[in-house]
Amino acid sequence: MAYEWYDFTAGVGGTLCVIAAFYLLAQPRGRRFSRRALPAWIVLIAFAGALVWSMWSETVRPLVEEGETSRAIRTSFGMVAILAAVVAILYGGFRIVSKILKTLRDPTVVKNAELIRQRRHQAKEVVRKARRANSRAILRGLYPGSVWMIGGFALLALGGWLGS
Repeated sequence: MAYEWYDFTAGVGGTLCVIAAFYLLAQPRGRRFSRRALPAWIVLIAFAGALVWSMWSETVRPLVEEGETSRAIRTSFGMVAILAAVVAILYGGFRIVSKILKTLRDPTVVKNAELIRQRRHQAKEVVRKARRANSRAILRGLYPGSVWMIGGFALLALGGWLGS
């Protein structure tokens, strides 16, 4: 019974953390601190604090008490790498979504999409060029976020290796 409640609260906390992170990432850049963002910051700080406390009390402290200091240090670095990986993957996903949405609002992409929709009234070469241009624009939008996500997965693998 206790494990079910723990799993539930961990799931709710993780979900709130992801929502808070995306809310903060969606805020306009260059804007000063907003009171509306305060609950999101509180959720992120509380979640990070809970994770760090859990890492210390359930993993690192028992290793130190057993006298395995080098393993405790290595495990700590692994956990920090895993946390950084989660942040990088979330940020990469945000970059992909925001860049694609920005690309879809671009006037050239909108014009090309209209040409593609009216393909019966356009020459095949015109439609083909419009499709190619839009595909390239969308792929360019995927690049920056994908780099962050791949780096995050690499950090995740490193953290798993260090923590084992």
